[in-house]
Amino acid sequence: MQISWKQSLKIFFMVSMPVFSFGCNSDLQSAKAKGDLHYIFANESSGSFSVEMHLSGSIANGELLAEIKLADYGSKPISVREITAITSGGLRCFPTTGNIQPVTLQPRKDTLITVKFKPVNDTKIYQLTGKRGPFKNEYTVSVFFKTQSDARMQSLDLNTRLPDNDYKAYLSKYGKPVIGYAFNTGTTFGQTEGDYLEALKPGGQPFAFVAQHELALTGLNIWMTSFCERDSLYAELLVVSQADFAVKIVPDSIDFVDSGHGPSGKSKTVVLEKIAGSKQSPDVIRSGDKVLVRFRKYLKNPKREMVLSIKHAFVLNGPKPLFKDDIQLVEVSLP
Repeated sequence: MQISWKQSLKIFFMVSMPVFSFGCNSDLQSAKAKGDLHYIFANESSGSFSVEMHLSGSIANGELLAEIKLADYGSKPISVREITAITSGGLRCFPTTGNIQPVTLQPRKDTLITVKFKPVNDTKIYQLTGKRGPFKNEYTVSVFFKTQSDARMQSLDLNTRLPDNDYKAYLSKYGKPVIGYAFNTGTTFGQTEGDYLEALKPGGQPFAFVAQHELALTGLNIWMTSFCERDSLYAELLVVSQADFAVKIVPDSIDFVDSGHGPSGKSKTVVLEKIAGSKQSPDVIRSGDKVLVRFRKYLKNPKREMVLSIKHAFVLNGPKPLFKDDIQLVEVSLP
């Protein structure tokens, strides 16, 4: 499945720049780094520059912890500019917090650094649920560096993997299928909504587009993530506006209902948070605003088909509903 540039942009902003902690003239700990998963020791060298790494994974918070020893055995200082991690699926990420500053190694000196990552391990699971997916059995950590008087940026790639038995045991316990919902792209919703906006004329050039996890219409975009866990359905709607008109969001009117059966009467919780824009009217979204709607509902047995009730949840001045109809959903099970 291809990732749109908007989805790629969303994934990019979910990771940030690195934090390093230093200990000069130190060796890697003889014991394994703290964590639930312990990857095989890795080491690489290029000329006078040597890198050794222990990588571990914390199952509780989905973090990778890399303990890295950098050593300069030459006669010129070496500057380490950046460290990244890449999954076997090819998605690169930066460490989770802080700002990177070049790390300068003096000749015949070494340093121990500790770096944490929160990788997106499965892009399909991430798009569906907002979760990062189970750890991969292989990672590559890249150290980018420059030697003094050399303008070239070079890199050392440290490839590491989990022992096969450890990874099988991990997947057996934590690699369960993930169930969520996506917009049904096989209906006439986009055409019907586009015609409705043509007649409504809310402002701007009317259009409507439906992708698996995104609704786009006349400057308003809605991204949906969802997953079922135990006896509940959890969902988030990220609403971003570049529209020429204001929209009032009515959170209590948002619901996930069984297709063809109407509201179930089961308890639900809907929380609205404006994450960009004026906080004086959190339920009104204007151009440049971003609103996050968090949803939870009792759903003991996920249904194959659901409906996202939004017809009365997004209202223009008038008041007039922004959507002509609710939108059908389809169940998605991964992997």
